[in-house]
Amino acid sequence: MGPQLTEPLLSRPLEPSSPKINNQSNDDDGDDDLVLPNGQQIEYATSVPDEPTRKLKFCGCERSRIGKMIVIVSRKDGSPVLILGPLWPFCTFITIPVILVGMIGMSLILIYYSKLALPLWAMSVYFSLGGLTLISLGMVGCRDPGLVERKREADVEAILWNEQVQSYQPLDAHYSRECKVLIQGFDHVCPWTGTAIGDKNMKAFQVFVFCLSSFVIGSILLW
Repeated sequence: MGPQLTEPLLSRPLEPSSPKINNQSNDDDGDDDLVLPNGQQIEYATSVPDEPTRKLKFCGCERSRIGKMIVIVSRKDGSPVLILGPLWPFCTFITIPVILVGMIGMSLILIYYSKLALPLWAMSVYFSLGGLTLISLGMVGCRDPGLVERKREADVEAILWNEQVQSYQPLDAHYSRECKVLIQGFDHVCPWTGTAIGDKNMKAFQVFVFCLSSFVIGSILLW
């Protein structure tokens, strides 16, 4: 009886046990939890169907889209590094030229009307404000405003069901009609920056508003 029992045990395949060994090794490594499987990308809560496969020709290059927003540079998992809002033409052809016209106009005045004799500190402050306004504008208009990932099951953070994007959402997230996506801490869509304002670009937006207001006041006083 002994040989008859041990022979079937020895002939059993070891395949079922190998996945268990691999799973244990993966669980022991905490860094593996942060890495998505090969080919898998983050899915954001948008109301646009087939969002991962949607492409757009932008400046001669093929770019992906998240809702109505255009991804210029993204990470391997699909999260955007540089992203433009749906109103980027207004920002590109209105906001930026207005700031540049003010700076160039003041430079021409100083060149051809030397009688003004403006103090050096006033000129330094004025052109510094213009530069800071452009920098802060780029930080607002090209940054992720706080896109929310799609969650098909409720958890501690996402407890409200949003029918428009078919996803659970956090309490402070709201749907943007212009961007067609859920945004964390959504405040409004600013045409001057071309994008939505949320948690991730709110501070940069406040800096932009301060610099722009100071730049406009300085232009009026110097002109």
